[in-house]
Amino acid sequence: MVVVAQLVRALDCGSRGRRFETGLPPKTTTKLCLGADRSVCTNKSQKLLTLEKLFCICLIMSYYVYILYSKTLNKYYKGYTNNVEERLKRHNRGYETYTSKGIPWQLKLALIKTTEREAIQLEKKLKNLNRQRLEAFILRYGSSQDD
Repeated sequence: MVVVAQLVRALDCGSRGRRFETGLPPKTTTKLCLGADRSVCTNKSQKLLTLEKLFCICLIMSYYVYILYSKTLNKYYKGYTNNVEERLKRHNRGYETYTSKGIPWQLKLALIKTTEREAIQLEKKLKNLNRQRLEAFILRYGSSQDD
């Protein structure tokens, strides 16, 4: 069994805004071999990783594009982060000036992206959608999270 994973340099931006990628190397893809003992080795270095470590690497490299909804304002908010739960808490506690008037915010959709660049690109596309298209996008790619 061969598992393909995308190994990239990830920047930790936490839940406090963006840190744009500048001068980073292009995306690289490395093939990983899954052994019978639940270990993983790369073709180049043959360095063994357990599936748990590989899972942790994938979590560290993940970014989420999210859509929030405020019944108070009847508006949607789009953003990206590497920790959706913590980001939603910050929005609902009023730590973010732009969203503080719309408390409480509901998470309508969260999509996972492997790089920050991909997350930024999707976020920009979502911000350019009108309300009708945004709601169609949520219906198509989201699950029913309505209260």
